[in-house]
Amino acid sequence: MACAKMLGATYYCTNAIVERKNLEPVAHFRLGVPATPAVLSLVNIPVNFHEKLSVYLFAVSGEYHYDSQLLVVLGEEMIRH
Repeated sequence: MACAKMLGATYYCTNAIVERKNLEPVAHFRLGVPATPAVLSLVNIPVNFHEKLSVYLFAVSGEYHYDSQLLVVLGEEMIRH
């Protein structure tokens, strides 16, 4: 039963994306403030898809250096609100 639900959900999601219809709003959280605002969000999404998608963008602090050193603590309070 769980597998059927997963396959059904995958089908509806894929179909909505392909047909550009019945798209639900999306929350997009970008970690890495203060660095990430320098890179534009959702730049690789086709224009005809992006125009029909309600996207709520949130930039949240939280950043690690490539060597796993903590640079900025995750802004959990921003995510919760």
